Parts: sequence; structure tokens; C-alpha cells
Amino acid sequence: MTEKLYYKYWGKAENDALKVAYCSGQDERDKNEILVQFKPQLAKSLKKPENQLQLSDLDEWAKKEDKKIGKERWEYKQPNYAAYHLLPYHCLDVAAVGAVLLEQHPFLADRFEHLFAIPKPILIPWLKLLLALHDSGKFAESFQQLKPELRKKWWGDISKTNYDMRHDSLGFILWEDENAIRKSLQIDRHFYRDSLRIWLQATTGHHGLPPKNKNNSGKISAKTYFKEADISSAAKFSQEAYNLFKLDKEALQGLVAQDDWTVQQEKASWLLAGFTILCDWLGSDSEFFKYHTDTLFLSDYWEKYALPSAKLAVKRSGILPAQPATPKTLQQLFGYLKTPTPLQQQAEQLPLTHKPQLLMGTSIN
Repeated sequence: MTEKLYYKYWGKAENDALKVAYCSGQDERDKNEILVQFKPQLAKSLKKPENQLQLSDLDEWAKKEDKKIGKERWEYKQPNYAAYHLLPYHCLDVAAVGAVLLEQHPFLADRFEHLFAIPKPILIPWLKLLLALHDSGKFAESFQQLKPELRKKWWGDISKTNYDMRHDSLGFILWEDENAIRKSLQIDRHFYRDSLRIWLQATTGHHGLPPKNKNNSGKISAKTYFKEADISSAAKFSQEAYNLFKLDKEALQGLVAQDDWTVQQEKASWLLAGFTILCDWLGSDSEFFKYHTDTLFLSDYWEKYALPSAKLAVKRSGILPAQPATPKTLQQLFGYLKTPTPLQQQAEQLPLTHKPQLLMGTSIN
């Protein structure tokens, strides 16, 4: 496939330089070179004087760290080791968690439908897209330069080194600036104001606070933090994610004309904000979402990696409600019970719904 520019962005990355050097065999260095460079870190980790460190201590350190983290085995020059995860893949990981949760948690999906006043067949593809856009701010060079070796490898010299605005706010700035991504995607101004802006404020602000888009001088221009290529790459990814999830924009626009639409969406955005935080938390777990650096079609990554990993992550998380037990008779539940009372018989016959219920009864002797 022709490499897309949006594959020249990292989304998650390993911060331990020693681990990267050990597991990847970075720059074809042998263990002696790694030992020399990282002696202070090894000595501190193993509580051993630097002058007593030996090559075998590298493997001892790896076993110790592996046991402490408990997620994956660390090996020297580990096969298929990746020190970073491409940004489009992380975005799809988070969207996949949301898709799985909405599929396997009917009550939650119903709640979204009720609060947004949008039928689920129309709403759920939009929710997937919004989750995929949660880290739009990471396309900014001011974020990407936090891993300068990757930014320089893909794009050359770095000019925007001012990471004084966190990536969640950078994402909102990218969308708020009418001359940035919205111009590239030709998004209708009224649709953005009445719907998309409200939703994106919730999903880009996924670190506990509403995202910022202003400073003392007024609204912030996206070009303060993004290069033109960053904006174009973010726009291309957004468009392809839109195509991947097969959104029905016409059906949604027919709903926007409802009375109090904007108020309805603002209220519903609280649920979306919390949902995004949960999905990002689960979708960032490298135990389930292994780092990938190879380039695949977004649809292939979605089907082969994002969805299967999300299903496992959601299952292991314990976040889904418990499944109801198989119905049993009173005699099966209580072996000593020969003849149920009228109240017990009535309780056994009461219909149960999938929604919360409060049942009260009393027995008069």
C-alpha cells in the first residue's frame, strides 16, 4: 500500500530507554555497549555497585522488571519488539473499546440513545468516530517532538518545540480553528456549532478537564502548534475514519433541526466525556493492545487487531455488568422448602426486566 502521511506519527511510546535498547537491540549494539551506557540505571535498579555489574546483570534486570510489570516477557533483541505505537492505531484501539462496550452493554447503549435523542443505528457509528478523534492533538509537532528521534526521522528539522499546551487541548484547538482541519474537510459551520463542537469538546477533553482553546490574547491558532503537514495528516485520518465507520450524515442532519437540540447534546456530552476516559484507559493497556509500527489499511487493523484486542480487554476489565443466572425454582434454590407460601409463589412468578427494579413485598401471618 502507498504509505499515508498519518503513519508518520506516534501515539504511544516506551519511555524506558534501557528497555528499548535491550529489547530492540537498538543500533545493533551488543550487550557490552548497553551495559556501559546504562550502568547507573542498572546499579540503582539492582542495588548493586556499578563496578560490580556484569553482562548477566542485564538479563537479571530484565527478569526483575518483567516480574514487576507482569505484562510481557522481556528478551534481548526481542522478536517483533516495537518501541512505539502508531497514532492511527491507538485512535482505533480506543474506538474499538467503545464499540465493544456499546455492543456488549445494552443498557449503556440505550442510555446513549436516550440522552442524545439519536437512534442507535445512527448514533453508534458517530460515537466510534468521535472516539477515534480523541487524540487529534497528538498530530501536533509540539507533541510529536517529545520523541525527537521519531519526529526527525519522519519529518526532518523540528521548529515547534513549545509543548505548553497538553495534547487534549491541542485536539480541540485543531477543530476550533476554522482555518485548520474544518477547512480541509469542508465541514458545515452550523453542523459544527450545533453538534460536532459539543461532542469533540467532550472527547478531546479526556484527561479530566475541559480542553482549552484560548489564552490571554484570545483564540489560539492551530498553526501555533501544528505544521501544515500535521493538519493535512489529521484531516486525512479523520476522513478515512469517517469512511471506515460508514456514518449516515444525512440522517443525523434531519435530527439536528429538533427543538432544544443543542441543549440536549450538551447534557449528553457529560456521559460521552466519561465514556471517552474509560475507553482511552482500556485502549491504552499494552498488555492487550500491542505496539504496531507496520503500516496497514485502517480497515485491516480494525478487524485484525483493534476489535479482537478490545474484546479481550473489555472482558478482562470486569467493567461489564454481571450476566443473570439461569432461572431456578424455589425448590432448586432451597432444598428444604417443600411448600412455598403464597408470597414466595408470587415472587417466583414476577417478571424481571433488563432495567433496575425495586420490588417490595410483605407477608401477613
